[in-house]
Amino acid sequence: MDIFAVIIAGILSLVGLIWAIIPWIPGPLLGYWWLIIIQIFLWNPFSVEFLVIWGAINIFVMILDYLFPLIWTKQFWGTKRGNVGCIIGTIVGIFFGPMGIIAWPFVGAFIGEYLNKKEIYFSLKAALGSFLGFVSGVILKLIVSGLMVWEIVSVCLQHQFI
Repeated sequence: MDIFAVIIAGILSLVGLIWAIIPWIPGPLLGYWWLIIIQIFLWNPFSVEFLVIWGAINIFVMILDYLFPLIWTKQFWGTKRGNVGCIIGTIVGIFFGPMGIIAWPFVGAFIGEYLNKKEIYFSLKAALGSFLGFVSGVILKLIVSGLMVWEIVSVCLQHQFI
């Protein structure tokens, strides 16, 4: 049972890392579930305070993931259409690999802003803000997901499961 729980936790953590790239999908929250799985099925390696703190961190990261694009876009005089374009561009970019995930959110934000403002300079500026908001959220989610992966790997190493 222990090995099965570790395998499930590992799969969930990897999916959480991948999902951390997609906006508004709580990838770190999926990683948090493997902390819970390890806690329930294995040797209770985490304290209640540890789990509560990580739960609060995950909720905070989810809120920031929603707010970062709005804040950055507003700083660069963007509109809601730029944010929507950035989201659509991210979804399209998933099908084009890592470079698509980087380039298409910017392209989508630019198209959304251009359809709204009809001026290239302001559309580029707002698209940059939307893109920076997206990147900020992804980086934050990757950091949190990576730290949770580190925790589970260190616990598994201590108990000689890896």
